[in-house]
Amino acid sequence: MKIDVTVSQLLVSRLCHDLVGPAGAVSAGLELMAESGGGADAGAQALVEKSAGQLSARLAFFRVAFGFAGAGNGPEALRAVREIALEWLAGGKIELEWPEGEADDIATGLMGGGEKVLLNMILVASESLPKGGVIGVQLGALAEGTGIAVSACGDSVGLKEDLIRSMSKDIGVEELSAHNVHGYFAQCLARQCGGSIEVEQTGAEEVRLAVLISGTQA
Repeated sequence: MKIDVTVSQLLVSRLCHDLVGPAGAVSAGLELMAESGGGADAGAQALVEKSAGQLSARLAFFRVAFGFAGAGNGPEALRAVREIALEWLAGGKIELEWPEGEADDIATGLMGGGEKVLLNMILVASESLPKGGVIGVQLGALAEGTGIAVSACGDSVGLKEDLIRSMSKDIGVEELSAHNVHGYFAQCLARQCGGSIEVEQTGAEEVRLAVLISGTQA
């Protein structure tokens, strides 16, 4: 998979945007603790601990979703991916419904790129829930490959047009920004795995994303 330099730069911008918040909060908490003369400041300490946890969770998520890092192979690796997604959303307005326990054939079918597609689909789905809600994940072993379905339900659910556009086949790099580049990247990963992410919005009630991972490059 070849990615334009501009796409790489936009992904870095997106990554920095999502990390600067908790990183700044850690810094602010440490400053408060320093101002207290090194004494115990429960509020500042709680801020540092919470923000450090958020920063760690986001780094773990983006390391697998955007980077070369993988979670391994087999059911244990898929459970690790599930845990990464759960920790990334922990403490926020979005709940993840992803049943535990996947069959060996599903886990095997997702490793080697499919797990990255899945995490990026969850990232895209989260953008459709500005007021919070529920993201559901369903996986299935099919004759043609491994099916991934990600749904988002909540108040005012909906994806912005530019994010949907970023996942289309005829999108130009000049149309991408730090706000929609992850949609483009998710689709690139899906095509590398022999599939194509389809997006469906059912009114103002639900957003659905689905892909069939065949394991052969499209």
